Amino acid sequence: MACAVFDLGKSTMRLTVVLEDESAAFQTRAATPEPLNGPYRALDLSTIEAWLLSALKQAAATTAVRDIIVTAHGAAIAAIDPHGQLSAPVMDYEWDAAEAAPAYDDTRPSFAETGSPRLPLGLNLGRQLAVMDDGFPAEATFLPLPQYIAFLLSGERSSEISSLGCHTDLWAPYQRRWSSLSARRGWAERFAPRIEAQETLGRVRTEVVAATGLDPRCRVRCGAHDSNAALVPYLDQDTAVLSTGTWFIAMVPGGSGEGLDEERDCLVGCDVTGRPVPTARFMGGREYALAAGAKPHTSTWDDVERVLGSNLFVLPSLTNSGGPFPDRKGDLTEEAAEAADRAAAASLYTALMAQTCLSLLPATEGITVEGPAATDIFCGCLAAFFPERSIERVEGGGATYGAARLAMPGITPPEAETVPPPPLSNEIRAYADRWQERLAG
Repeated sequence: MACAVFDLGKSTMRLTVVLEDESAAFQTRAATPEPLNGPYRALDLSTIEAWLLSALKQAAATTAVRDIIVTAHGAAIAAIDPHGQLSAPVMDYEWDAAEAAPAYDDTRPSFAETGSPRLPLGLNLGRQLAVMDDGFPAEATFLPLPQYIAFLLSGERSSEISSLGCHTDLWAPYQRRWSSLSARRGWAERFAPRIEAQETLGRVRTEVVAATGLDPRCRVRCGAHDSNAALVPYLDQDTAVLSTGTWFIAMVPGGSGEGLDEERDCLVGCDVTGRPVPTARFMGGREYALAAGAKPHTSTWDDVERVLGSNLFVLPSLTNSGGPFPDRKGDLTEEAAEAADRAAAASLYTALMAQTCLSLLPATEGITVEGPAATDIFCGCLAAFFPERSIERVEGGGATYGAARLAMPGITPPEAETVPPPPLSNEIRAYADRWQERLAG
């Protein structure tokens, strides 16, 4: 049995065919296309769809694909007319919808109701709807981004809880119902029927079979928000999960949202079962790239040790995307002479920001790091910051593995490696103290 997982990220899109032993029979990736300009910045879904069909054709020539499931980033919504065509372009959440709909803030429900903090740009999905709603025909149906891609493949319309509960202002996670805003604006009744992420929507459309060579019996599953797909293997464990990519998202499955600081980009999302998930986040992958500079370098512990003894710090925030220090304008404290130093400082910065996010959430016995940041250095720094907690890293897994597990529940769990505190732990903690002093000053 093989499941094709399409993971549409903000920076990278990838198609992976996962087997039941968790091995990948096929994988290909590409940069996510740049948004299109128009009345507002919009996702280039035509290019994304063309790439996906081409990738599925390659996959179908490699192995027999029996299931397809989609994960995608949050804060994106498609409105389709009765003929299945987009009623309007799908807004890119980095477009400044906040400027386009300033009155929206007066209509937002409270954080206590939705678990959604006020976020910049178009990161609150309700704000996007406030901008676009007047242009939608009354009969348009709303689909979150993962379900829109699933619709292109299956022809079936659906919505799903992990995307609806992702800092949208549209969902009340503790009551497990639509928010007062959704009801008041009539948006709730316009969403496609809500089903579970693992449910089968139907078979692939005949046009997709013709374009790709997929078996006509191949099933399309509903799909999920990407970070919540990464959370799937850990729903019953006493661990905080730090999912890393363009965004670094810390989540505590089953944790309490009491006392979360909405001013520091803490929120209450929903896992794929609908259960509330306390969450904190920052745009770690993007900020690492900005801090590391144009010349990428793979850091060593020697590089880190050199920076620990210096006055080179990266200070938050480097993007206008929220995070635990949303009102700070970040930079480097001094110019790095070597690319190696700048990259090491960037690694320390993302670890310090991750520590901050994790400290804003309920404490757990362990911390599990998955995704591209699950390196010796990054995880070693977390082990220095949290010596009382078990730090584990998973090099595989992530949204792709979690989504595959939804389609194939018996799939082999990803192997986790426990990371001990490094020899430089005292120096790392001293550097963190000096970083905090810089922030306070």
